[in-house]
Amino acid sequence: MNKIGSNANAAGHPVLFGFAPALTFVAHPDGGGYPIGFVEKAYATLNVRDPQRVLHLCSGSMRQGVRIDVRASMRPSVVADCRKTPFASESFRWIMADPPYAETYAEQLYDTKTRYPKPGEILTEAARLLIPGGRFGILHFLVPHARHGLRLVGVWGVSTGCGYAIRAWSVFEKPHASLPLDESEAE
Repeated sequence: MNKIGSNANAAGHPVLFGFAPALTFVAHPDGGGYPIGFVEKAYATLNVRDPQRVLHLCSGSMRQGVRIDVRASMRPSVVADCRKTPFASESFRWIMADPPYAETYAEQLYDTKTRYPKPGEILTEAARLLIPGGRFGILHFLVPHARHGLRLVGVWGVSTGCGYAIRAWSVFEKPHASLPLDESEAE
């Protein structure tokens, strides 16, 4: 493990405890949606080969892929609650979510009233919708516990700069049925 500040990354920032600094992106101009430049990096962590086949839960400003949102005004592909979508189980290889980060955000910023989807509830629906080998990524202040047969692949810090709260991009994978979830299950 590196000592504090002993190494620097390519940008010249110190690497603390061997961890790389957060990924920094430009905030979306309307105050909602993924930060500008983030989606391409997110696709890489999900191994996306066809952006048009990505399911976006709480789609916000997305204009590609299959978009689910409770707000008809956002013109999603399907108006529905991301916790209970109309799709069959194991329908998607890639799923992304950028939900409101708190109940107050849902009510005051996005006018979705009491329809605040908690990260664990979104994870439950994503687990149902993913095919074996599929990946789900969620951008949120919280990192949900891996459950429902999913395993956590990685977590990246995402920032839009000074004065903004850092968020976590958490990526989960649904293992193939023949693969154990972890080493303890292999015994």
